[in-house]
Amino acid sequence: CHDLSGLDLWDSLIRIAQSGNDANGEIVAQAVSCCSKALLWNLARIGEADVDKEEDDENVKFESLHERRTQLAAFFKLVIYNLIPIRAAAPIYKYYIRSFNDFGDIMKSTLAKAREINRVHTARMIAHCLELCYLQVESASNNCVERGSEGLQAVKELARHDVAEHSSDLANAIECNAVRYTKIFAEVIDDLLPDFRTVDLVPQDVLDIFIDHRIRMEQRIRAADAETAPRAVSRDPEPVNMAEVRSRFPPELLRRL
Repeated sequence: CHDLSGLDLWDSLIRIAQSGNDANGEIVAQAVSCCSKALLWNLARIGEADVDKEEDDENVKFESLHERRTQLAAFFKLVIYNLIPIRAAAPIYKYYIRSFNDFGDIMKSTLAKAREINRVHTARMIAHCLELCYLQVESASNNCVERGSEGLQAVKELARHDVAEHSSDLANAIECNAVRYTKIFAEVIDDLLPDFRTVDLVPQDVLDIFIDHRIRMEQRIRAADAETAPRAVSRDPEPVNMAEVRSRFPPELLRRL
């Protein structure tokens, strides 16, 4: 079946198909058959157009990626030749893990070259990059970063990846030390807390505790004012730390339940 859509026969075929009894039945049948074939060719052409469009989209994406890689390489070349301070590369390295498939080779080679030139400045740039990442996570979570949040895990992964660039053993040692010091701090805080009381305590409502605490605070403030009044007359005042007086919490709020 040949494609005759380029001959612009559609109007003539429609006129013959609509002629009815005025034309030979065989001619009308051939005209209807040609119309159906023309529809099939148009559908095939639409499908080919979609394939060509997808190929064009892939080519556009590839060209766009190539252009961005070229621009990124040019920027890092300015950093390597010290025309731009290395600190300016910190906002870009925030996306090192996320964009590793597209730009990871350029970033990795630039980081290695920067370490050869000046390891101290490179380490400061990475530290600034981690700081920017954490501030971004903190801002996104309304200054309340959860320990297991996805953003914080991404920051840890970036820091771990940077350490692993130096040595995998160093990364394992840092992780073990972090666990060790966390355990030490937890034990110290546990020792500072009051001892666990096994005696039965009368359950109190939180509001009752705060009301009682408020009354005690007012009594202490009045007692402190009474102590300072005679000394003010004798012109030999001794300052009273009112913040210390106000910060004395009752043991009910400090005990372990």
